[in-house]
Amino acid sequence: MTYLFRADLYRLQKNFWVKILFAANAAFASFLAAFVWGNGSAVDSGFVAAYAAVMVNALLFCALFYGAAFAGGGVSRRIAAGGDRRAAGFSAFLFSLAFVLFCYLAHSVVILVFSVDAWAAVDFADFAGLFVAGIAIAAAFTACFVLIVFWTKKGLIALAAGILFVLASWLWAEFWGFAAEQGSALAWLSCFLQYFSPFALLQVLVSDWHIALPASCDLLLFIAVCLALLYRVMRRIEL
Repeated sequence: MTYLFRADLYRLQKNFWVKILFAANAAFASFLAAFVWGNGSAVDSGFVAAYAAVMVNALLFCALFYGAAFAGGGVSRRIAAGGDRRAAGFSAFLFSLAFVLFCYLAHSVVILVFSVDAWAAVDFADFAGLFVAGIAIAAAFTACFVLIVFWTKKGLIALAAGILFVLASWLWAEFWGFAAEQGSALAWLSCFLQYFSPFALLQVLVSDWHIALPASCDLLLFIAVCLALLYRVMRRIEL
């Protein structure tokens, strides 16, 4: 695992797209700073923006970084050098999550520092709930996109598949809201299925930040499903 992690760290320093992502995050942090400075009490809106950045970072980083690793034979070389297949998948998840969380933590600091009325508008429990929810969202989307890129093995295909997944899960979330209003058996079914759509859970989290902390625990089920499928893919994958 340590060998795989160090190999990814070396590639991270050389990857052109990662530099572009860092630059884009710096630009977004500047925008976020201006936004929360002008709306000091809108801490929740700032976190919603940070959640969106987490999702985009997870999608682009996984697709471009590990898609290039497959295309260049890096994954197969590491496994041929003695790396365990399941460890390779889990290491990819942890490394991607570390990158996404770094961006999320940077954005969260901007939200806190530049929110003039942050502590007046939000008590500590609410702020902690929003913060932990962001970590859970980062892990959920990262697990999903790592699974997609290892399943497809091509960066651009994984990127397209990830975008389609986001659109589909967004429609799923909208359908869940519609079905819930009908009060039928369909509502119960869609309510159960929403736990397999991180976007639906994201919608729940940002709709009422007072339930962000307990609701984010539901994302653990989605993460567990993604990792279980990832292990299965790694056992069967042809490198």
